[in-house]
Amino acid sequence: QWLIDDGNAARSQRAALLDFNFSVAGIANGNHKEMDIMTVLILAKSYVNAGDEPKDSNNNSLGLKETDDHKHYIIVSEPCRVSKEQISLSLDGRRLELVINEEESNKRSTQEWNLPFGVPACSITAKYMDTTEVEILIEKGNSILEDGEQEIYSYELKADESKQNDRLKLEV
Repeated sequence: QWLIDDGNAARSQRAALLDFNFSVAGIANGNHKEMDIMTVLILAKSYVNAGDEPKDSNNNSLGLKETDDHKHYIIVSEPCRVSKEQISLSLDGRRLELVINEEESNKRSTQEWNLPFGVPACSITAKYMDTTEVEILIEKGNSILEDGEQEIYSYELKADESKQNDRLKLEV
């Protein structure tokens, strides 16, 4: 019945069952008051056991942890070993990218995180640490939009200490 999806013009159940993006399934059955037995199928792209660290779609550790006050997620980069002026952080959809430009050697390297959820750029703050790591805070639950508002899915800000009072104002 699920695979045939008869009577559903969109064939949404069939599409979900045959979607290769789903890699995990949970299934259970039990008694039902009117139908005698019912079966439930849950399809997911990934899952995390309680206490395990979240991973991206390639099973790479995100390094995503919760702060003690449970208000933010936190990511700490690998040491960058350059000044903060040579670092930029960008968000493109769910991909968060830290770009490191080593001016002396003319090298460019990146650290990248594929977030398991969408987040507006305004919910992300970053702090350059004395250890040359970048601490990235992602505010939880800040994606509620009012009527007429739009989320910004691609945003880049480069540190420039000489322009401490510059602000970005965007009106659409």
